[in-house]
Amino acid sequence: MRHEKDENDWSARVIELERFGLSLTLIGESVGLSIQGISDLKHGRRREPRGMVAVRLWNLHRRTLCRRRHGSAAADDTTQAAA
Repeated sequence: MRHEKDENDWSARVIELERFGLSLTLIGESVGLSIQGISDLKHGRRREPRGMVAVRLWNLHRRTLCRRRHGSAAADDTTQAAA
């Protein structure tokens, strides 16, 4: 079970997406945030995204994690994540 601190750890989400093979560029394009903004989240210079960017990042992470758990390739359709 995740703790509240883990639920809001945006840096960990970005790092995990990178481990799944997504670039900072693709993550940013998918959620509507600049590469610098994604990098700031990753390195803790920005604590959390705002509004729909947060929703999109959370959904991208959740979908990518689910795909990986079920053995399908996440990178194939991550460009549709923003849709």
